[in-house]
Amino acid sequence: MSLTIIKSIVKEFAVVTFLCSPLFADAVFDGEFENDQNNFGYYWYYYDDNAGVGENDRPQVKIPGTPSVIDVDFKDSVRHAFGDDNDTYVIKSYKFTRGNDGDQSFATIPFTLGSTWKTTYGYGQAYVGIGSMLCKNGSKLDLTGAIAVKFKVRSHVNDLTIRFKIQTKEIDDISEVKGDLLTGDEFGYYGAPVTVSTKWEEKEIKISDLELPGTWAREIPFNNKSATKLAWEVSKEANPTTVKDTLDIDDITFVGYNFIDPTFWYKFEKASDSKTPPSNGEFATFDRAPYNETPMKTYWYVYNDTDIKGNSKITEGAIEDPESKRLSLEIKEKTGSDGEGQGALIEYQIGAPVMQGANSVEGFVGIGVNVYDSVKSKYWNFKSSGFKSIFFHYITDGDAKMVTLEISDKNDVGDADAPDRKDSRGPGVVYYRNLPPTNSEWRAVEIPLDSFVYHDDWAESKFIALDKENLAKFQWKVQGKEGLSGKFAIDNVYFTTHSDAVIRPLISNQYSPFQVKYLNGRIHAVLDNNACIANGKVSLYNAIGRLMLTNTIKNTNAVSINLSAYKFTPGLYFLKLQGVNTNGKVVNLQSPIHIVK
Repeated sequence: MSLTIIKSIVKEFAVVTFLCSPLFADAVFDGEFENDQNNFGYYWYYYDDNAGVGENDRPQVKIPGTPSVIDVDFKDSVRHAFGDDNDTYVIKSYKFTRGNDGDQSFATIPFTLGSTWKTTYGYGQAYVGIGSMLCKNGSKLDLTGAIAVKFKVRSHVNDLTIRFKIQTKEIDDISEVKGDLLTGDEFGYYGAPVTVSTKWEEKEIKISDLELPGTWAREIPFNNKSATKLAWEVSKEANPTTVKDTLDIDDITFVGYNFIDPTFWYKFEKASDSKTPPSNGEFATFDRAPYNETPMKTYWYVYNDTDIKGNSKITEGAIEDPESKRLSLEIKEKTGSDGEGQGALIEYQIGAPVMQGANSVEGFVGIGVNVYDSVKSKYWNFKSSGFKSIFFHYITDGDAKMVTLEISDKNDVGDADAPDRKDSRGPGVVYYRNLPPTNSEWRAVEIPLDSFVYHDDWAESKFIALDKENLAKFQWKVQGKEGLSGKFAIDNVYFTTHSDAVIRPLISNQYSPFQVKYLNGRIHAVLDNNACIANGKVSLYNAIGRLMLTNTIKNTNAVSINLSAYKFTPGLYFLKLQGVNTNGKVVNLQSPIHIVK
């Protein structure tokens, strides 16, 4: 789900020999703010002082005074606190709104602080806040390794003092109860005060400096392994003269922490590493006529987001029927993984975000294939076939941050017997796996169907197990921010009986002058002396395309690189060299690095 292109962390390093710094382990939480999701795949939100359920919270007291508000679009909704259907108190459901300086987006919270209110202990202080989830509700995120949280912040009118907080599941669990069970010492989330001026300033809050907010809070030890949310809160108590202002936040990074998105599938290899094909289950190589037809006599197709009123476009690789406006896949020569045969390739341009049910999603395009007959209400029984996994090659070229492979079953589609059954799990909710971009290189992937996940954090999402006895579709999707363009392709689709996702790429090794190895905790890379570089750059990426580090190269006939990798999270990384050699020829080389600990 989407999910945003991550802002690069760019630092200088020596070309001949350089050492890995802690920057390699930093995780950018959000920096682009393309939508209401952070880079961990979860959501931004606002909150105010008019929703609490405790006896001293504003809604329950006799003289509540004037509530604080977030000055953005909202709709009234019933509170239903902690799943209580009898709780019909009306609160504001705010629309997360991003700020912009030119083409730079950031989180923003324009607000009006309300009045204080009388409580049993004195007066309650007005407050507003902006927060972002680290994981789905009810779950927790292990932040082991994180030493600090870094972010940029500014106000618009006044100098402010705000409180930065990290919520944890232990405190959530004692706080999220009905009002008559609250004792007044809940919600003591660990945090730190932050001074804010009207100019952008970078702040770094050490995890070790986080403290409870005061003597009133219940003393629960801070657990870095069970974080749930980040929040930035403005209160009347800390800002007694402030009424209206705006708080902006940008470039949020966990220092010393390397986030691995659980929706991504990282077990893949270069498609040039072996000649061995899967031994059975060939489904599509796109090299034999009829090219669009499958062994099941179903057909490949391409699609975009027009069905949900989007405007993303497929500019190459699609043929539109003039009457039905349906898109079919156009197969072209020399689009396959060996450079000679045929594959399924499209070029695209992503349009504006669209609503899918209650969720705002980025625009998308894709390549798909049916494995069911809607007229006969007949589906593919994958379970009885004996297959366990799907194998394929894929490639991306452009700014795509991922390819998403989605599986639809009988619960996701309608047919002649049940035309209205579509979206039984919720609008847009399917089983899927995200795949990293390939930087213009074919990769081979094999994924067991039991490894697919579903959008369990989406609004309206309902759990229904993947029905492997009634599969309907496989779809490869690219989505992203408006204006994103590029190409992606798939080839050599097989269904296999492997249960351990053994990678079996299809084409032979090719020599690369850029040799990269990982050994005993270090990365060693050498560029062949014959590849003289006039100017260019060397860059390191993690598996999902985050640019970790880059440096320019000028007038060198050899590059020898030595990196310490002890701080790296195990997984796949890429070292990439781009430039122009002394003969004016473009050099574009890269090599994967598997780090194992």
